[in-house]
Parts: sequence; structure tokens; C-alpha cells
Amino acid sequence: MTTYQTLNNFSGSENITLSGRIARIGVGAALIAAAFIGQQPLGLLAVLPGVATYPILTAITGWDPLYALVKYLRRHHRSSAIVHTLPNLRQRRADRTVAMPHKTAA
Repeated sequence: MTTYQTLNNFSGSENITLSGRIARIGVGAALIAAAFIGQQPLGLLAVLPGVATYPILTAITGWDPLYALVKYLRRHHRSSAIVHTLPNLRQRRADRTVAMPHKTAA
């Protein structure tokens, strides 16, 4: 994969479906509502709206950088040499086992 193709995978194109965007807005709104409704200590109340900004911003933009990174890493993990050598190791192990001849009853 060329550098251009790699950078193009992280471009601003959308990688979240409409239903995913709606779910993210719902999760963000629920986190903000929990901060105002809940009776938690002030530290937790301050953290929830901050955490809520990530799903809301990714829903607005339609692009999730963490999802794009995971997708990129999965694609490169499948094509790595380690994954391709596993079937070869299993075959070599199977080749080393010697089948014992069956004894026939006399």
C-alpha cells in the first residue's frame, strides 16, 4: 500500500452509518442528561459532558478517527506475515506426527 493510499484511508470521508450517527447522538445526550440529573459528586458531573463530546462530534462529522484506526490496523494485521505463517506451522506439525501402523489380530 502506498503512502497516498494510507493517507486516503484517514481522509474526511464518512465511516459512520446514519443509524450509527443517531445512536451516537442519543448516547451523547444521555451522558449530558445524566450529568444534570444525577446526584453524583462534582468530579463525575464534570467528566460526563466532556466524554459526551466525542460521540456527538463524531455523529456531526460522520467520521470516527478511532474506528478508522481500528479498521486500518485490522486490515494490516490480516496481511501480516504472522497470520500467513500460522497455517504453515500447523501443516508442519501435522507432517511430523507419524501414523502408527495398526496391528492385525491373528
